[in-house]
Amino acid sequence: MKTIIITILAIFTLAATYFAAQEAIRYQAIDGCLHAGTDRFKNSAGQDAQVPDGYWYQFCMKEKGLK
Repeated sequence: MKTIIITILAIFTLAATYFAAQEAIRYQAIDGCLHAGTDRFKNSAGQDAQVPDGYWYQFCMKEKGLK
């Protein structure tokens, strides 16, 4: 009986670790797309500006199969 419980716990732990790793990879991919989907330039006042660029964000998400 003890062996069965340990086996079930091991399988549950492995499954939980797998799903947590999948989520971490997905969030890392989304974060990468957020960084890729920005445009940086100097405005007329000479300040650095960073704005979202929706086209490249959508393209990145599509290429990664997330959207």
